[in-house]
Amino acid sequence: MKKMYYEEKNGRPINVDIQNAIDGAEYNNYEVIPFTFQDVLCGNYDREVQANLFVGSINTMSFIFSKIGFKQNLDLPEELFPFISRKISIMKCSEAIKNKNIFIKPVKTKLFDGVVFSENGQKSYFRDYMDEECYVSELIEIISEYRVFVSDSRIIYSANYSGDFMKNINYGYVKALVLNMKHKPISFTIDVALLKNGKSELIEINDFWSIGGYGLYCEDYFKMLKNRYFEILNSV
Repeated sequence: MKKMYYEEKNGRPINVDIQNAIDGAEYNNYEVIPFTFQDVLCGNYDREVQANLFVGSINTMSFIFSKIGFKQNLDLPEELFPFISRKISIMKCSEAIKNKNIFIKPVKTKLFDGVVFSENGQKSYFRDYMDEECYVSELIEIISEYRVFVSDSRIIYSANYSGDFMKNINYGYVKALVLNMKHKPISFTIDVALLKNGKSELIEINDFWSIGGYGLYCEDYFKMLKNRYFEILNSV
């Protein structure tokens, strides 16, 4: 029987997304086996990682992939810049915080949460990241934001995660983003905003090795996690 290892804490899956993956795995006749972050730190599953699907938190999966030498950043592929209307620059955080009324997010995946920077008092938020590169973009007026799920170059689902859920994005625009990406993972998501002027705007691309399902059906969620995990293993 094939196996899926899932991260637990205090005897339970660490979040509802892990439970969603468990449900999908069990529907596909996988044996599901718990592990803890401490297990990974101690190297207890180094051999199993190479042959079986592991699902867990961003920190845990980042650690697992760092040990096998995987490094990739999808946030804003350069070839998609023509589809972005707002101005975006890349600079160190120490330079970025010399400005105000901007949006700052790290170039390094999930290093810290992106924030609107408008006050000097916020500088302490970046004190541990001053030498890190970040994306700096002008503020835009967003009506709603959607996460679009792409599996094997096909859009299979989208979910509103912020703003007015009754206002939807332009999926022709999203299809153009997918078509123009040069190096597409087999599973990823695209965050797209609907702006006040009625246009759709790319926010970021997210890899699928550790990402929330936002209501995606459990078997689809499991499949996307599995496909991307083994694609990563085969790439290193």
